Amino acid sequence: MDIENPLQELRTNVRLRLGLWLIAAILGFYGILALDDYRHKLMKDYQSQANHLMQLQSVINETQWGTRVEQIRSLKVPLEEKLWKATSKGLAQANLQTWLDMQAKTAKLEIHRLTVEEPIETKEKPVLWQVSAQMDGVFISSGLENLLLAISQYPQWVIVERLDIQAPPNGRFTLVVTVYFQAAEATP
Repeated sequence: MDIENPLQELRTNVRLRLGLWLIAAILGFYGILALDDYRHKLMKDYQSQANHLMQLQSVINETQWGTRVEQIRSLKVPLEEKLWKATSKGLAQANLQTWLDMQAKTAKLEIHRLTVEEPIETKEKPVLWQVSAQMDGVFISSGLENLLLAISQYPQWVIVERLDIQAPPNGRFTLVVTVYFQAAEATP
């Protein structure tokens, strides 16, 4: 069947007209469904934003902010007192090494190696430095107990990251500790 004039064919062919009306109806129905989906999405976004706004308004209307700030400050001071203090990263490293060496001597431990890593600035607070140290020595049960007791009773935080013990006859131990230093202002 050769179609020479499409308008003439459209006028004379009933099936063609019904098919075109059906296609137009399907496209129109699809358009209505797409608009309805878009309306639902807009309503959901609006409701989410309205809920967020109500939460913000309730936070703004709260009157206990001053009390909360004082509570946080009262908790912050004792926590900051548990941090080690140093005026520079080099002093932080030296202070930890000196303290660990002194504690090992007091505990009567034979230390083969004591290494203190470079201080690392924390991401959250640049004036807070993390310093780790590793101590390798001869395992003497009572000496290691005394060292661990001194670490646990020290007023500043000393975190024991790892403790490896090799039993006698070749008794050795490896202790890895981490401390946090807060930058202190240098006194003239």
